[in-house]
Amino acid sequence: MWVEVAEKEIVLNTREVCAGLIVAGMAANAVFGSPRMGAIFGGMVLSGKRAAELTLDFLSAREVCQEVAEYASQHEYRKSGDPPFD
Repeated sequence: MWVEVAEKEIVLNTREVCAGLIVAGMAANAVFGSPRMGAIFGGMVLSGKRAAELTLDFLSAREVCQEVAEYASQHEYRKSGDPPFD
């Protein structure tokens, strides 16, 4: 049990580990080899908050990409020689 390290690293380890998979809490520490025992309520809450923020960022970026793709498909800019902007 290493409370100081586990509490700090549980938030730092909360991130996307592969496309669309965000790990949080003790699972995040397990994935990155940090101590799992010792993280208490505060670290778990902050890890969950960070995971939620990362998820919102991921979904927002995905939505923007879809909007750009839809815009591009509605316009004929894919032909060579066409101007890239209006």
